[in-house]
Amino acid sequence: MSEKISILIAEDSPTQALQLQHTLEKAGFQVSAAINGKEALRLLEEGLRPTIVISDIMMPEMDGYEFCKQLRADGRFKHLPVILLTTLSDPKDVIKGLECGANNFIPKPYDEKHLINRIQYLLSNFELRKNAMAEMGINVFFSGENFFITAERLQILDLLLSTYENAYHQNIELIKTQNEMRMLNERLEELVSQRTAELVETNERLQLELVERRQAEDTVERLRRQYELILQAAGEGIIGQDLEGRITFMNPAAEKMLGYAADEVIGLSRHATWHHSKPDGAAYPEEECSIMKACRKGRTYRAVNEVFWKRDGAGFPVEYVATPLKMDGKITGMVVIFGDITERKSLRDAEIARIAADTANKAKSDFLANMSHELRTPMNSILGFSEVLQDQLFGPLNEKQQEYVNYILGSGRHLLALINDILDLAKVEAGKMTLEASSFPLKNLLESSMNMLKEKAIKHGIAMELDLDSALAEELIEADERKLKQILFNLLSNAVKFTSEGGAVRVTARLMKDEGREGMEEKSSFVPASKASGRPSSFEITVTDTGIGIRQEDIGRLFQSFAQLESPYAKQYEGTGLGLALTKKMIELHGGRIWVESEAGKGSSFIFTIPAKQPGQAQPDPLHKKTGRTGAQAKTALVIEDDPLAASIVETALAAADFSVAKAANGRDGVAAAKKDPPGLIVLDLMLPIMNGFETLAALRSQKKTAGTPVIVLTAMELSQEEKSKLLSQGAQAVLEKGRLDKEEFIATVRRVIG
Repeated sequence: MSEKISILIAEDSPTQALQLQHTLEKAGFQVSAAINGKEALRLLEEGLRPTIVISDIMMPEMDGYEFCKQLRADGRFKHLPVILLTTLSDPKDVIKGLECGANNFIPKPYDEKHLINRIQYLLSNFELRKNAMAEMGINVFFSGENFFITAERLQILDLLLSTYENAYHQNIELIKTQNEMRMLNERLEELVSQRTAELVETNERLQLELVERRQAEDTVERLRRQYELILQAAGEGIIGQDLEGRITFMNPAAEKMLGYAADEVIGLSRHATWHHSKPDGAAYPEEECSIMKACRKGRTYRAVNEVFWKRDGAGFPVEYVATPLKMDGKITGMVVIFGDITERKSLRDAEIARIAADTANKAKSDFLANMSHELRTPMNSILGFSEVLQDQLFGPLNEKQQEYVNYILGSGRHLLALINDILDLAKVEAGKMTLEASSFPLKNLLESSMNMLKEKAIKHGIAMELDLDSALAEELIEADERKLKQILFNLLSNAVKFTSEGGAVRVTARLMKDEGREGMEEKSSFVPASKASGRPSSFEITVTDTGIGIRQEDIGRLFQSFAQLESPYAKQYEGTGLGLALTKKMIELHGGRIWVESEAGKGSSFIFTIPAKQPGQAQPDPLHKKTGRTGAQAKTALVIEDDPLAASIVETALAAADFSVAKAANGRDGVAAAKKDPPGLIVLDLMLPIMNGFETLAALRSQKKTAGTPVIVLTAMELSQEEKSKLLSQGAQAVLEKGRLDKEEFIATVRRVIG
C-alpha cells in the first residue's frame, strides 16, 4: 500500500476513541478523530478527506445518524463510506441506518479482526460499485413509525449484509454460551455430589464440636466475668442503655462522676437522669439527643465538650463515645464511655486565650509601627516648615504672621507630644518598649530638664529650685537618658501647670544606699549594685510644688491612662491624662516605682526611685564615632528620603548650617549618587521604595568610596532595640526619631557626627 488510507473517527468517549485509533493505526491506517458529529463536519470543511468514516451513534451535540444524514446531503461526501458503531439493541437501528444512508454496522463491543475485515470489504467493493450506484426512494412503515429510505441498492445490500453478519456472529456467541452453560451444569452436578459427601462428614464432625462448644461456653462465661471486672476497674465512666434509652448498667467510675449508685438508676431514662439540659442550662429534648439518634441509626457518635449533669444538679464538661450494641445483626442498645474533661478544658481555654492575646499583641504592634510613621511624618512636615517660617530663613514676617506661626508651632508640638505619648503607652502595654541604657551625669539631666520649663515658670512668676545631694554632683548613673528626661519633663510640666503665680517648684535628688531603704514599701523594685563597687543601690527624685494639690479620694486615679481629675465640661487645665500613666510605666520599666504625697490646696510631691545601675551593659554613644571627614567634603550632604516635604525640611535645616545638599528619592538612586559624588554626610530614611534603609546602608558600607561616610538614620518608624543595634553595627553614626527631634537637636547631632 503506497499511500496510507485515511479514516475519520467520530467518538465522544476518549477511552473508546483511543482504543479504536490504536486498533486502526496498528492495521496501517491513518486516523483522525473528532469528539462528535459536529466537530467531524468541521474537520471535513477544513479540508480533511478521509477514505472511510467510523462514527459512534450516541454522541452529544450531533449523533451518528444526524452526522451521516449531513454527509449524504453534501454532494462532496455523498458517496463517502460510513460505518456506524452500535449495540443493535433496537430493531429500529437498522431502519435508522438505512434512513440516514449508512453503509455498515459494527456492533459494540467489536472484535478487532471483524472490524478490519469489514473496512477492507468496503474498500475493495467501493470503486467497483461507484458506477453502479443508483438512488432509490421508498417508504418503510416499521414498529408504528414511517421511515423514508433514500439509499442506493448496493448501500442497502451492504447494510443488510453487515446486519446479517452481526446477527450471525451473535448467534455463534449464543451457541458458545449454551455449550458453556451445559458444561457448567455438569460441573454443578459433580459439585453437588461432592458437597453431599462433605455434609455427611461435616455432620459427624458437628457432633464432636458440640462438646467443644460447651467448653467454649464455659470459657466465654469466664471471660465475661473478667470483662465485668475490667468495667468495674476502668477509669472512664461506662453506661449501657437499651433501645428505649433506659439504663441497663453503670460502672463505678460513672457512679463517682455522676453521684448516683448503679442500683438507683437501673431502668431509669438515661437522658432524663444526666443528659437533660444543654451546656447553657436550657432544656435538651430527648428527640434532639445525639446519643438517641445514633442508637436508632446504628452509628457510633463521638462528642467533645458536651455537659453531663450530676445528682446534685452541677454540670461538668465531658468527652464521650456512644457505640451501638448489636446481637445477631440487630441493635439492642447503646454503650456510652465518657470522661470528665474539666481540667483539660481549662488548660485548652487558657491556651486559646494566650494565642488570642499573642495575636492581638502582634496586630497591635503592627498597627503601632504603621501609625508611628503615618502620624509622625505629616506632623514633622508641619513642625519643620513652621520652624523655617519662625526663623525667617526666606524673608521677614510681620508681627501678626510671627504670632500665627508661633501658634502653629506650639499646637503642632503639643499634638506631636500627644501622638508620642499615645504610641509610647501602647508600646509599653504591648511589651515592645525597651531601655537604651547609657552612662551620664544625673546633674546635667536634671538641669536640662528644668531649663526646658524655666521660661514658662518665669512667665507665671513661679520659682524653680534644684536641691542636689552633693554626692550626686559628679555621679554617673546608668539609665535610658531620653526616657528619664521624659519622666522629669512630665512631672515638672504638671507641677508648673498646677501651680499658681508666685508659687514654687522644687526638685530634690538624693542617693539611696542599700542600708538606707528602711521604711520603703515591699512592693518597691530595686536592682542593687555590687557591694564591692561601692555604687549606690538607687537614687530618689522628688518634684514638689505649691499648687492646687490632690484630694485623697482622687489619688488612686492619678496613674490611670486617660484619667483626668477635673470635669471635662469645666476644663481649666489642658492635658490628656496620659503623662502620669506613661511616667509610671517608664519608671517601672527601669525597675523603680513612683508614689505621691498631696493635700488639697497645699501642693503635691511626686517621688520616684530608679536603680542607679541597669542590668546589662550601657550602650556606647554612637555620636562619638570618628568619621575622618574634613574640609569641603564635610560640608556636603546627601538626603535619601522619599517624602518630598520631609526631604525639604532636612535640606533647609542643613542649608542653614552651611551645607550643600543633594537629594535622592529612593535607596537605589541614593547609593548611585553617593558613589558618583561622595558627600561628607548622608541623612537616610528607612521606609524607602525600591531599596529600604537597611539595604541602602549595607550597600553604602560595601562600597569603598562610601564605606566611611557618616550616616545619620532619621526615621518616623518605631524601632526596636534590636533594629537600632543592627543599624549601629552596620555603620550608622546616629539613629534619630523624627517625632522626638527639633531642628537645633538635629544640627547639634550633625556637628557631633562629622566632628
